[in-house]
Amino acid sequence: MITTEVLVLGCGWAGITTAYYLLDKGIDVMCIDASTALGGLLRSETHDGFIFDVGGSHIIFSSNEPVLREMLSFLNNNVVTHQRRSFIWLMGTFIPYPLENNLHILPLELRVEVLVSLFESLLQLSREHGLRPSNLREYIIYTFGKEMAKLYLEPYNQKIWKRPLDSIDIDWLSIPGRLPLANWKDIVKSCVGLPTIGYREQATFHYPLSGGIQALYNSVLKKAVAKGLKLVKGVKIKGVKRCRDVWVVNDAFKAKKIISTIPLREIVNLMDAPEDIVKLAERLDYNSVAVIGIALKRKAPNMHWVYVPDEDVVFHRYAWVSNYSPHNVPNPKRHSSLLVEITLSPRDKVLLEPEKLTEKTLNGLKDLGIISESEKEVLFTKVWTHKYGYPVHTFQTNKAREHILKFLSDYGITAVG
Repeated sequence: MITTEVLVLGCGWAGITTAYYLLDKGIDVMCIDASTALGGLLRSETHDGFIFDVGGSHIIFSSNEPVLREMLSFLNNNVVTHQRRSFIWLMGTFIPYPLENNLHILPLELRVEVLVSLFESLLQLSREHGLRPSNLREYIIYTFGKEMAKLYLEPYNQKIWKRPLDSIDIDWLSIPGRLPLANWKDIVKSCVGLPTIGYREQATFHYPLSGGIQALYNSVLKKAVAKGLKLVKGVKIKGVKRCRDVWVVNDAFKAKKIISTIPLREIVNLMDAPEDIVKLAERLDYNSVAVIGIALKRKAPNMHWVYVPDEDVVFHRYAWVSNYSPHNVPNPKRHSSLLVEITLSPRDKVLLEPEKLTEKTLNGLKDLGIISESEKEVLFTKVWTHKYGYPVHTFQTNKAREHILKFLSDYGITAVG
């Protein structure tokens, strides 16, 4: 039986960074991952000279300067810096993102409606002392006003969550950067045509110059291995049990401490957990994500990514990842690449039909005028699906998650990621 001080279950980004910082403190660490191709949602693949980030469009940014410096230090000089050029496809045109900072592009009458509805929400909050949003729909309306909610934020979030927005809790909004906050002064300036910059911490972002987003993961992995990380690849975790003062995994690995980065639904089923905890784990809701990579024989437009709230288009976002780095394609003057993201309910059977996902994606891109009807510029496509894409924070799941995390903590397992 192989013995270690700390055993990390899962070796994606959360797992490898946890291992790295523990090793930095002189702690003996082993990482186990079911895949032989490491990287998790930060994995990149190369096909015919095109590099695709299989977990979707990922960039490097943070409002925390020390954290940002640390991430960039891992890459050394293998980094390129961009000023964000992202858009929202709305009313048949590309409006720069965030919408609230670019309202001057909208027709005058609509701008007035947006501004009036925002101040109606602000007045309601000021008059009704103690009034606070209790769900995501109320949060959007109170923060941005009914008109902006109806125009963009409600339809877009509906595509992301696949649930009624009034069933989504808002505790996750306390995490900095998860949803950009509106500044009413910026909205007023935007309505009258004065330029403002929204979501400032993301306005400048970074990306690996070569190797795709996995270059960030690989740089930490290399440093962790140099510090003595013991790495086990291609081993699926089948059982986790407590034997006196040690943990035993798969009857093959023994550790004093376990840190789990695998989904809570999965770790609970791997343990001899009480029936009530198992039932709570079944309540944890999530959405799956499909990522479609498209190689094109044409130059990319001057864009990074585009949000698509249109309910008739299957995807919610697409990204010109060839603009993230010129090394993501064979020749940036003649080639480009797209990553298209589709949120799916776990009950959606289309998750199991890559051909149908590709067909719906290409049809959506045609509808937006991104590719031609003949698809003659499409060289090839790839599809990757991820069962656990987004945790869905409903009121029911939040209580279940709290109980499960407490159970794991009391049992001696730390859950991260």
